[in-house]
Formats: sequence, structure tokens, C-alpha cells
Amino acid sequence: MQKLHTLMILEILGKPAEHVFESLNQLVDKLDSERGVKITKREIRDPLPVENSKELFTTFAELEVEFETLDIYLAVLFAYMPAHVEIISPENMTVTNTYLNDLGNKVIQRMHNYDAITKKLYLKIRLSYKKSGN
Repeated sequence: MQKLHTLMILEILGKPAEHVFESLNQLVDKLDSERGVKITKREIRDPLPVENSKELFTTFAELEVEFETLDIYLAVLFAYMPAHVEIISPENMTVTNTYLNDLGNKVIQRMHNYDAITKKLYLKIRLSYKKSGN
């Protein structure tokens, strides 16, 4: 399979402005160090104050990213949750049903893991709420 050439936008929100900028830089560096991922172009914007907030700042990174495989691309989407992503090339892909089955099972496994985490947290919150007498 061909590499996927993509455009990606990562956003971050927080405080103070310096921390927001540094955190986004670290996130972009972490993405670039992932196996099968190569950032070919990056532009990180300076943080701006959030409207109607005295403390919060937001910034974003515009990235061109190459992915070795479709499954690495999807794993990055789940792990980094970009604000926007666009595949530039290839325009068309040919994949086998075996590859898609494997990919689908990886997505389902990740969704089951997220579901289990959510259920555990929900139960902990309910138990904590009951212990507090509410």
C-alpha cells in the first residue's frame, strides 16, 4: 500500500499561554516520533486568548503528515483526535478484504477499550457519590 500524504490540524486549549504553546510543540514532536509517521511540514501558531475568557488560550498546528499505512493513520486519529484531517494522496486506494477486516477489528477493539474505561469511571463516580451520602 502507498503512503498516505495528509493535512492535519491539532488544536489545544489551556493556560497560561506559554504552557499551551509548549504543550502543542511537545504533542507535535510526539506525533513525529510515532512509528510509521513523518511530519513533512509544520506551522504552529502563537496562542490567542479565548473570547469571553480571562485565563484561557488556544493555538493550533497545521501539519503535513505522511503515514506508512492506513491502520497507522487511523490509530493516530484515535490517539491524537485532530480538529481536521484531509488525505491529499493517494486519491484512490486498493485494499483487500483481509486488510479491511483486520483494520475493522482494531477499531472495534479500541472502541471496546474506551467503553470499558468509561464504564469503570462511571461506576467509580457513582460509588463515590453514594459514599458521600448524596
